[in-house]
Amino acid sequence: MMHSITIRLKLTEFIDTELESWVIDKINEVYKIHQFKLHFWYNEGEIKPKQLKTFVKKYEMELHFKTKITPSKKLGSSEFIWYDILPLDENESDNTRFTYKGDLISGLKQLKQTIDFCKKPKSEKPIRRQKRNDVD
Repeated sequence: MMHSITIRLKLTEFIDTELESWVIDKINEVYKIHQFKLHFWYNEGEIKPKQLKTFVKKYEMELHFKTKITPSKKLGSSEFIWYDILPLDENESDNTRFTYKGDLISGLKQLKQTIDFCKKPKSEKPIRRQKRNDVD
């Protein structure tokens, strides 16, 4: 059973691009499968305050779940990311369970598959197969 999880994406990978609304739709689609906290991050100076304010205002009604936006990739000692989607040029963090490095579209599709897989019920009894010792 999956408990509270946090998904993290780099905001500058899609803000003010043709991908922006697709990413938000995909995040909402995955959220319907399993609820999570969302963590957007960007490097200091990559996004102007006005640009960030416009983004928040535009999507605050659609992102109706706990969303955090930080101007740094660094995590606090008590923070843990369950699924981190990183651009190829970024280094992985220590406090993550799953890291997907590559393009955002494939990363979000993989996130959905990972959550689907983790939510599948485990079979009650493992299938055991007896080894044959009588074969030469």
